[in-house]
Amino acid sequence: MGTCLTFDAVCNNSIVIYLASQGFSSTIRLPKSAYLGYIKDYEGALLMGCELNPRIVYTQFSEVIRKQKEVGFCFMVCDSCIHNS
Repeated sequence: MGTCLTFDAVCNNSIVIYLASQGFSSTIRLPKSAYLGYIKDYEGALLMGCELNPRIVYTQFSEVIRKQKEVGFCFMVCDSCIHNS
């Protein structure tokens, strides 16, 4: 199985701002020959893409963030205990 490092979406104008806030860009770095014939071009639609980081396991991303928040909270609690003593 190959590694996919880009995520592309065809969207209309109503979703462009949302996708941009999620890290998508209208600058597609994937060569057109790689997606030509797989992605249909619609009038008024925009192709947006997002490059993925190969070091991040996106299927576990939410769990990792949750654990980081817990650890950060523990550090804040421990730090405030030290300073309040």
